[in-house]
Amino acid sequence: INPTSKNKQGNDVGTQYRTGVYYTDDKDLEVINQVFDEVAKKYDQPLAVEKEPLKNFVVAEDYHQDYLKKNPNGYCHI
Repeated sequence: INPTSKNKQGNDVGTQYRTGVYYTDDKDLEVINQVFDEVAKKYDQPLAVEKEPLKNFVVAEDYHQDYLKKNPNGYCHI
């Protein structure tokens, strides 16, 4: 991802493509902030990655699971 792009990953644009770090323990925020500070040094623009407490999590449908394994020729690779 480009951490300075808001609501965009590759060619995909929209709020469903926002990037974020969502945590369940407030103690993790200190580490998250440290990592953000280090990553931010590598960019001229501010980071657009959200960092918020996890409020809602829904397991995706089966067809979304193992996406890269099911679509090895797609443009999205980690």
